[in-house]
Parts: sequence; structure tokens; C-alpha cells
Amino acid sequence: MKKISKKNLKKKIRIIITSVKTAIKKAISYANKNKYLYAITALTLLALISTIVYFANHKSTSDVQIIEEVVQVGVDDDGKPIYETRKVVVTPAASNEQSESDEPIEDPVVLAYREDARNGYMNNCIFLGDSRTVAAVSYGFLDDDKVLAQIGISHMSVATNTFVQNSGRQYTLDSYLNSHQAPVVYINYGVNGMYGISEDKYESSYEKLIDQIIALCPNSKIVLMGIWPVDDYGTYQGKVKNEWIDKYNAWLLSIAEKKNLHYLDVEKILKGSDGQILPKYDAGDGLHYRSSAYNDIIDYIIHHPVPGISDDGEFVVHYVPPSGDFKKIMKETPVLPDNAVTETPTPTPTPTKKAECEHVYGKWIIEREATTLTEGVRYRLCELCGYKNQETIPVLIPTPTPKPTATPKPTATPIPTETPTPEPTAEPTEAPTPEPTAEPTEAPEPTAEPTEAPTPEPTEVPDPGPGPEQPDSPAGD
Repeated sequence: MKKISKKNLKKKIRIIITSVKTAIKKAISYANKNKYLYAITALTLLALISTIVYFANHKSTSDVQIIEEVVQVGVDDDGKPIYETRKVVVTPAASNEQSESDEPIEDPVVLAYREDARNGYMNNCIFLGDSRTVAAVSYGFLDDDKVLAQIGISHMSVATNTFVQNSGRQYTLDSYLNSHQAPVVYINYGVNGMYGISEDKYESSYEKLIDQIIALCPNSKIVLMGIWPVDDYGTYQGKVKNEWIDKYNAWLLSIAEKKNLHYLDVEKILKGSDGQILPKYDAGDGLHYRSSAYNDIIDYIIHHPVPGISDDGEFVVHYVPPSGDFKKIMKETPVLPDNAVTETPTPTPTPTKKAECEHVYGKWIIEREATTLTEGVRYRLCELCGYKNQETIPVLIPTPTPKPTATPKPTATPIPTETPTPEPTAEPTEAPTPEPTAEPTEAPEPTAEPTEAPTPEPTEVPDPGPGPEQPDSPAGD
């Protein structure tokens, strides 16, 4: 631990004395050389420097100094101490007292490690959160009545929501905080609502909720818990990222400083050197945590208590077995801690719910995609009050994949041609009148008489030669 003691002051005084001696020797040397002007200038500068150094180390009692020191914040799995650099605020008045007590004043914002802390401190605390806080109850690490939390809720929906505890008791934020005025209130929201919302709206709505809780708990110490890391490649890949978580944790720390609240940097023990959730804490989906993680988280809370809060007494968890939706986030059968006692309290009547505003919803946000086996979940947020309207997405019905058809090649569009202008049609001319046909005349008689066909001359009959004699024909034939 870095201490503020008189040793540092004495060392600085010795340095000043040495500087003075050196300057005097220089001045004498200049004087011996008749350089009186340089000697006077050197002595003047020496006096000025000495005055500045003196007052820099003796500030007024109203000034505050912030120094850094290395402190032990816990131990690892092998029992080796874990150290980190932490800011410490010191005032001159405190430093005077510190010379006797040798105990520095811790940073009033970031809760510091306290080795001798006892678990009775937890009896003075209540917790507000989402499914990760619900799991702390379901696994038996937090009292059912000391927690107001709900699965899937974002900080934008807290003010108008009705919460149902494992016991069945129902509360609004107002009714719960009015009936559970505790010395310390832990706020553990932020992982839900990062996706699909602007940074300005995320921060303004969260700050508005913090202001509402401060107003409802005027006598309580408010602790903003750092958002726990996730697996960037888990089930919720793309919907929540460690890059966003780190950015908003830095913003939460600035809000704690601005409003004089406390900040618990529990996220430091939950992530590895790569910035991802440690595998030993991952419940399987990259967002929710195993039962063993809550054992270390509760231990971290106990050993980083809010200053001035008693840790007397025995911490006993009044465990109520979860039912319904609360079982959905339990990835393993709970093994109750030694300080858990199973109880079944009687539910209280449902409080009267405030009249809701006329909601103006934004776009639907898919929280869980539907599959062919399970239903999905989607929600939309009211842009006026942050109310979360949620509904299920039906199971997908698989449809046969049609055979791919060949895509026809596009037909080239013909280049348009100019339409020729039709030439004017010539007026029809009258058909020519046929000339009269001359009447036929009688064939002229032949002027020459036809000549008779020549009579062929008889050819001589060949003489047959001698033959039988023929009788003479009768006379007169």
C-alpha cells in the first residue's frame, strides 16, 4: 500500500537545500568575476523556484489529491493474490492523520477490497436485475424476497413492469422499493436492450431509471454493478458484444462519479484475458452463468462492501424453488449453499398497477429465432415509456425446396427503326374505254377453182404367167 509520510517531504527538502547550495556557489563564482548582474539574477530565480516548490508540497486544506496505488483485490483458483491499480483520494488533512494511522482513504466510487469482511453484510442488501439476477435466486445464492428481477427485462421496461418472484409474490418497482427500504441497493441491468437501440437512448433511459431509484430510496447507498461479460460467438452472437459492454461499463462508472454513487467492478473476475466470459462460468449459451459463478460473485460482493455498512449477523438465504419460466435459465440442477434454507412463503396480493401510457411502439426485435422444433420470441419497445411488448413466433413449417429451373436468357431488345412516312397515293385514273370490235366479214370466195386431185395412173398388174384357161364370159355382161 502506498503511504503518505514525512519521509517524502524530508527528501524534497534535501533536494531544495542542495539546489540552493549549488546556486550560491554559482553566484559567488559570478561575483568573483565581476558578474554581479548574473549573480543577482541567479539568486532571484532560486528564490522563485524554492517558493513554487514549497507551495506545491503544502497545498491548502481544501485541495484534494488523487494518487494511484497497487492493492490486492482477491485471490485466484490457486490461492495466489490478485492485484490491480486503484485510485486513492487523499486530502492534506487526511494525510496528517495518515501519518499516525498509515491507512489511505479509498476511492469513494469504486468499491475496494476488504479482506476481513463478513457475510453478514448481505443482510443489508437488495438486488434489482434481469435473468442473471433471477438465476442467483434460483440457484440459492440470494434470498427470493431480497431480489426484484425478471427474465429478459431491459432497463427501459423496469418502471412499468410487474415482477413475479419465485414465491409468486408480485410487485412493481415503486411498490417493492417502498416496502423494502434497505441500506444498500444493487442495480444489475444493461445486457438486455443493447441491440437495435441508439447509444443516446440507451444511456438516457438508464440514467432516468437510476434517478427514479435514487428518489425512491433516499436513505440507501446505490451501487451500479458492471455489466457481466458474454461470449461474442455464443447463442446471442451479434445481439450483445463485449465491445458494447466495455463501453457502457465505462459510462456507468462516469454516472456513479457524477451522482456520487458506488460502482462494483465484478465483471473483472468473470472474463479472461481475451475479454470473453471465462469458460468455467459459461452455462452454454454465452450469456447465462453456471451455479459456480454465483459463488464467486457473492464472495466478491461481500469482500467489496459499501463503507459504513454493518456486516454483523449470519447470512441466511430463504430459498424458494423456482417454477415456470424461472426454470428455463437453469442449465444445471442447483446444489444449495450451506447457508440456504428452503421455504414456501405465501404469495402476497397483486398490487394495483399504474395506468399505462398510450404506447407508441418501435420496430419488432427478434430475441430468439424460431426453428422447426421450437418457437421464437420477438418484442418491441414503447418509445414513450420503454414498455416491452413481447410475443412468440410460431414454429417454422418446413417447405420442400423446389427444383431449380433454368433461367431463360434475356431476349435482346430490337433496336427501334424509323417508320417510313407513307407516300401519298395517286388518284385513280379512269379505265380506258375499249375500242369497238369490228364485225366479222364473210370469208371471200376463192378466186380460183380448186384443182382436181390428180388421178393416179394405174399400175400395171404383173402378168401372172400361164395358168388354167378361163371360160369366156357370156355376151352382153
